[in-house]
Amino acid sequence: MHELSLVASIIESIDRDARDRAIKKITRARIVVGELSSVNTRALSFALENVGGGTVLEGAEIEIFVREAREKCRDCRREFKPLPPFYQCPACGQTVVPGAESRQVYIDYYEGE
Repeated sequence: MHELSLVASIIESIDRDARDRAIKKITRARIVVGELSSVNTRALSFALENVGGGTVLEGAEIEIFVREAREKCRDCRREFKPLPPFYQCPACGQTVVPGAESRQVYIDYYEGE
């Protein structure tokens, strides 16, 4: 389950940045998951709840936001939601390579004291 290693990286990143800013307790965080990433959001949430104890994220309200995949066809300029496996424009059939934001997972922000 790669969600566990992802959670470890999230905790490490927030912990390092919070220490640099002299923040002792994280109260809220928002994690963005691209719709076309291979991350299972239920597994991610479960891992955050169960691995976050005893870390800087313990007791924090954590929101997982799924960023919808949206692309624009280079040929006909139509905006659409790319669907696997071929990611084709529904208007003209042109194959589109989904952008990085629809595959990324990142920490949008965190708040603390």
